[in-house]
Amino acid sequence: NQSLTELQLIGSNLPYQGHLLHDGTTFCNPMWSSKDANVSCIQLGYPGVNVEQWNSSYFGNIGSLSGVRTLERRYNCSGTEGSLQLCSQAIGSEITCEKENAISVTCQSYIRLRGSDIPLKGRVEIFHQGTWGTVCTYNGESFATSAQVACWELGFNDAVQHGRWESPLVSGKIWLKDVKCWGDEKSLVFCPHNNWKYTGCGHYYDRYVK
Repeated sequence: NQSLTELQLIGSNLPYQGHLLHDGTTFCNPMWSSKDANVSCIQLGYPGVNVEQWNSSYFGNIGSLSGVRTLERRYNCSGTEGSLQLCSQAIGSEITCEKENAISVTCQSYIRLRGSDIPLKGRVEIFHQGTWGTVCTYNGESFATSAQVACWELGFNDAVQHGRWESPLVSGKIWLKDVKCWGDEKSLVFCPHNNWKYTGCGHYYDRYVK
């Protein structure tokens, strides 16, 4: 079997959803399950699959992409494997199938909002090395563009409010400090920032967006 190390998602404006692609090949599979989808998301570095959209089909017509073929690959994943390579695979499964049946998934994003009862508002948390942690910034004004990128990544149009989170955590990881996005990044983790797990900042300066 070919290595699936370079698994990608294409066809969506959001980095964590789209058609699965490897080496110019998309997947189709009538037996594709949420467990298979979860493993594909883990392999891509995300926390897992969005269980409500694990086999979505609204990312455009894969047939419009030149040079892309679609093969049937049947996996039988338990859902916890680190990659599709580690799942059992049916013998002789690589047969050509219709491109309109190409598999697409929506993974859980690298970021999430937590700690608020108000819809679409919360403390910004980043997923890194298998753990969620906060984003800390002393200068709130410098976080304005980063707040916009965070909202785009979550699928929202704009950041209407951002600031210091009013209920600081007592413990927990702080993954990023002084994130300064340019505004064209697809994810907060791609923005310039201090080293991961920077210790020179406290939860008092954790950031929220709305």
